[in-house]
Amino acid sequence: LETYLKENITNVSVLDVGCGYGFIGIVISVLTDSYVDMVDVNKRALHLTKKNIIENKCDNVEVFESDAYQNIDKKYDLIVTNPPIHAGKKKVYEILIDAKKYLNDNGKLYFVIHKDQGAKSVVKDLSDIYKIEVVKKDKGFFIILAENS
Repeated sequence: LETYLKENITNVSVLDVGCGYGFIGIVISVLTDSYVDMVDVNKRALHLTKKNIIENKCDNVEVFESDAYQNIDKKYDLIVTNPPIHAGKKKVYEILIDAKKYLNDNGKLYFVIHKDQGAKSVVKDLSDIYKIEVVKKDKGFFIILAENS
């Protein structure tokens, strides 16, 4: 989140995949005046996200259930995700690879992954699909930017 916010990008369309309780999407919405859709498969996470949206007085966000991109029918300037590693490699790769279909031209995918959870192999595997840049390494976590080219 800190890495993305340093870019000072405002007023874009954002999709937060696997939003959890909504922290990332809400912060992006509030600090960048961007429209954010937030999705998760976990009903408890969606309930908490909705409560946090109300508490933070966010009016340019939408939250709904979706297994990755299952209920997504539009494209975005930015997709952010802290992919659910516990769901397995197949699901993580589905989220990361299929993001390309839901990005506008020159759209960006930001994601975080720990080096012990396959960060280096993910970077290598996605290099055939995106322009990849490891924008930050911190305490074993890789912040990765994948650009739609």
